Amino acid sequence: MNIGEVKALVCSALEPLGVPVSYQRDDGPEYPSFSFCVRPDGGAAWGDGIPLGSAVRIQLDGWSLKSIADLNQAAKGRLLSVGCLYEGGRDLYEEDIGVHHRVQQFYYCKEE
Repeated sequence: MNIGEVKALVCSALEPLGVPVSYQRDDGPEYPSFSFCVRPDGGAAWGDGIPLGSAVRIQLDGWSLKSIADLNQAAKGRLLSVGCLYEGGRDLYEEDIGVHHRVQQFYYCKEE
């Protein structure tokens, strides 16, 4: 599995929510919006010494000028529906820029 496949999976899963989604935010923010990053997780799932699949961890960040708990919950549901496993999350408030920030971590493993 390559990063392009994971980017496409996340973007297509979140598209119905109707807010901007970006991979590793690189320009000025829009609110509300989501950004995400992907980290390889050891490369593969194994069975009897044979690689069965590859795995990644996905961090999804929700950004808003006000609380968007419902939108963040909907994003979680969309990622669960495409096979991601939820690992945890936390709510933050970025005082220096006055923005609500929800961080959610997911695990995704694809059989090969």
